[in-house]
Amino acid sequence: MEEQLLQCREMLRVLFLHCYQFLCRTLLDKFPPAVHLTTNAWAAVKARQRLWIILPLSLVCFVTIVIYLPHGDCVRIPANQDLCEIWKGETPRTDVKQWWQWACLIEWDMDSADGYQCQNKEFMGNWPVCWDEDYKPRDPCLVYSFGIGNDFSFDDAMAERGCTVYSFDPSMGVTDHKHSERVFFKNIGLGASDTDSFYPNFDGFVRHSTSWKVRTLKSIMQLLGHEKRVIDVLKIDIEVYEWAVTANILKDGLFPQIRQFLVEWHIFPNEPFRNHFQDMYEVYMSLQKNGFQFYHKYSFRKYHHYRYWNLRAHMSYVNTHF
Repeated sequence: MEEQLLQCREMLRVLFLHCYQFLCRTLLDKFPPAVHLTTNAWAAVKARQRLWIILPLSLVCFVTIVIYLPHGDCVRIPANQDLCEIWKGETPRTDVKQWWQWACLIEWDMDSADGYQCQNKEFMGNWPVCWDEDYKPRDPCLVYSFGIGNDFSFDDAMAERGCTVYSFDPSMGVTDHKHSERVFFKNIGLGASDTDSFYPNFDGFVRHSTSWKVRTLKSIMQLLGHEKRVIDVLKIDIEVYEWAVTANILKDGLFPQIRQFLVEWHIFPNEPFRNHFQDMYEVYMSLQKNGFQFYHKYSFRKYHHYRYWNLRAHMSYVNTHF
């Protein structure tokens, strides 16, 4: 009974966290002034002012928990550190029911699946590119690079090989400019929908309240006049948003126009939301169904615990349909 109570308490904590994140995202998307309300909420409480800000938030969280809290006993959660190892050792293994089991399936495929054996893999700055004859960038080479973080080493290296490179990163706070002879910087982010008011999560790249202009890959290709062009190399390093973006690219049917796909997959302790993990698994596996085989993989910062799950994985794919 005591163990079940602890598990229920942990589930309530996670539900409160998800409720808070969902509410903040909704407010930030629909009501930009909420940025200031959230930022100043604690100061307002200390000053015993504007308590009406906190009370509605608490009420919404409570209602959300009542609606989504599972009925009956709480699900038993393994207490040991590495959930994937525990689940792998079960005989027979249980059906996939929990969010972390979908995460384990993703990681197991990363670690065990056979990919394409690239014979001419070369690091271009901090990302590898395959230069095998069937899949190497073709003249006129076109590269899209999303997520720069003030590091243009990949972009510059591809430009030196004769490619035209478009670099995108709204987190840098830099306006559109020509970085070099073949590298063009755009102050636009890559998203799963078009908006001029995208509010990113706070992380190592975002430390203050801000909003970005983001566009889907389809919209960006139309903006640049590349609707019918092949993107020789598409690189995406956008801090957990890659799951939704990849799903959007699949939905828009653009992967047949992409020769190589470089992506860093992220799973953070509190992102993405737990109810998205089955969709993430299906997106990840859909790349294989669309002819993409990885020729490079490197995963790190793995930690498999119900309270703290973390993964970062660099993966580079070739489109075998070319």
